Amino acid sequence: MRTGALAGLGGERVPSYELSISVELRADEEERLKKALRIQGSQSSLEALERLAHAATEEWLDKILARRLPPRIKDAREVRLLHYALHVDGGRLPRPEQIGDLFHLTATESKTLHRNTRTRYAFELEQGVLSALGDALEAGTWVEGSGGAKGYVRIHMDQALFEFAELQLSSGRDDPVPRISKDENYDDYRVALTSLRVLCRACDKNYEDVFRASQVRAENLSGKGG
Repeated sequence: MRTGALAGLGGERVPSYELSISVELRADEEERLKKALRIQGSQSSLEALERLAHAATEEWLDKILARRLPPRIKDAREVRLLHYALHVDGGRLPRPEQIGDLFHLTATESKTLHRNTRTRYAFELEQGVLSALGDALEAGTWVEGSGGAKGYVRIHMDQALFEFAELQLSSGRDDPVPRISKDENYDDYRVALTSLRVLCRACDKNYEDVFRASQVRAENLSGKGG
């Protein structure tokens, strides 16, 4: 263990700690770990384990220092999931399917835990959700309109991201913009260009870059299809 110091509020020096741990895993355990943490192919588990250790340490500090004291088991799960999101997954809540693997919960229990954590810790998770929405916008695909219908950008989002995007379009706006609607495939949504502009502004993304990237992606897919 190594120690250092960081500048705290008011300029005082507060101690910081750099920790090193060692764990042993059987081959089958590492495979299960990779599945639960969504580690792809031959990627190493080391970085994910380091982030997981950080999340666990912060959770224990919450208890010891009384920063967050959940009164019930379900509340403790919400705190644990919050730390996982903040320290392992870049501030983003994992999907309910992954939550089921991490916590050994049923599909219904996983969705409930996801929803409750998202609601209770909305402020703490906002930056991670904005980042996830920005990534989704940048991965969108332009779809030409037909039969008099306007074109739109197809965005792949889970339910939580869709609800957050809808909130960005509706909150505090005097000029209404088109709502997001379901597209043909599961987790695909139609986003009108005026709505895309609003979402890009919320995520600090350049609208022109995002729109052009969606057109290029459509052109590439069209070329492959031809």
